[in-house]
Amino acid sequence: MKKRHFFTALLTSLMLSACATKNELAWLPYQEIDGSTQAISFMQVAEAWGQKTAKQGTALQREKFDNIDTYRKLGDIYYIYDVNEQPMRVILLNHTQSVDPHDPAGVNALGQSKVFDFYEFGKGRVGHAQFTANTALCSDFASKRGVDLRMVTNYYATENQYFTSLITGTLFQQQKPQNVGYKAAFFLSDKALEEKIRAEEREHGKRLAIANLMEKVGILSSIVCGKEKVR
Repeated sequence: MKKRHFFTALLTSLMLSACATKNELAWLPYQEIDGSTQAISFMQVAEAWGQKTAKQGTALQREKFDNIDTYRKLGDIYYIYDVNEQPMRVILLNHTQSVDPHDPAGVNALGQSKVFDFYEFGKGRVGHAQFTANTALCSDFASKRGVDLRMVTNYYATENQYFTSLITGTLFQQQKPQNVGYKAAFFLSDKALEEKIRAEEREHGKRLAIANLMEKVGILSSIVCGKEKVR
């Protein structure tokens, strides 16, 4: 099974199992931007099927409280659409508050904040990007100051085997990203699989990182700071 098809099935399975009962959540491990290992699960909104702009579900992050496994709400999941009209499941956070990408008032407030967290799920990956501005996201993005970015993307070979791409940089509206940093890490128990993925990462990793950076420039340009409405 191709990785993209596997992840689509995996994500659907996680959402459906999460909907069944909160006591039997299925958890997917992933790396966060601070280097910690976390686990995520999903609860789906059944009424959202076929509704492009509706809330699609909720992402949960596993936590421990007095040695008891519990969880907290990470954020509300919505669809946005890429240039190929393919849906992307995303979370937009203004600090800890979920933002509906189809709500102009919420997006406008997000553009005036100093910190913006963006999670994405699908296309074989779980990603978290954090945008930070000195003054405000959109004004800094359009200026010579730019917006600082820290981003980690987890690419899955199987449910529990994956590698991560940690990227840093400064993003600008009218020029290429600067101060770009890139580092890969591998969480693979199958040695043959690890050797294959390491070889692919050596060949394509940095190019993929740059493409990922430019994708995040597009998030700021077309959604947070753009004049066009998100479809």
